[in-house]
Amino acid sequence: MNKAKNYNHINIWRDQLTDDRTLSSKAKLVGYTLCQYFRPDHPTYPAIRTLKEDTGLSVNPVQDGLKELIENGFVTRKQERKKNDRFISNEYNFIVHVSLADTSNDTSNDTSNDTSNDTSPDDTEVKEIQIRKESKKTKAKKAGEEMLKAELKKIIKPKPESKIPSWIKADLWNEFMRIRLKLKAVNSDIAITGILNKLEKWKAKGHDHNEIIQNSIESSWKTIYEPKPIKTTTSKAEQQFQNSMQAAQNVINRHKERENVQ
Repeated sequence: MNKAKNYNHINIWRDQLTDDRTLSSKAKLVGYTLCQYFRPDHPTYPAIRTLKEDTGLSVNPVQDGLKELIENGFVTRKQERKKNDRFISNEYNFIVHVSLADTSNDTSNDTSNDTSNDTSPDDTEVKEIQIRKESKKTKAKKAGEEMLKAELKKIIKPKPESKIPSWIKADLWNEFMRIRLKLKAVNSDIAITGILNKLEKWKAKGHDHNEIIQNSIESSWKTIYEPKPIKTTTSKAEQQFQNSMQAAQNVINRHKERENVQ
């Protein structure tokens, strides 16, 4: 086993990652994302938050994917700590499971020492073979990435929802479900039933249920909220006028009571 030191090595590592049938789709996605940060002669240390944003996964799946890559010998991790024993950085190395002797002369796309003027027939044939091999590897890599994307869609995409009530606009509901998915909300049967029950309850109170969904969409909320009652407010001058009128009415009432007594 050898550490990847140049771009040719990392390409070999990526091909081995694609060909491995034991790794989960989650681990492969994290691996593909991690190797994008590889640079020769520079440490690879993207933060967990960076990998989370790049993969679209949450923190726990990213950490699980890294753990799987480390346990299967694809990656090693060196962690540095602060005085309070908290991690400040994770440095990753990519492990290639084949001999790198044949690739030791790779110069990482450096053409300063190019010897392409040696155009013997044998060299030309070898180059053509290498080009065909690279083309096959590129196609296989793309196919593997497409398969990975399809598998991830199965993991992340929710189950088809049950038929919604006819009084809910389908386009609003579908957009609300899309936003919930983007916000990492789980569209489980229990969650959807709870939302529908709330809408039906608020609909019976006279609220516009479709407007409630629309408000959640516009505010990018993962749930719905009952509309607050509209509060009627009066200015300070209006309140003083009302108080004065009430006081005058009280005086009139007291005079009438005295007249009745006399």
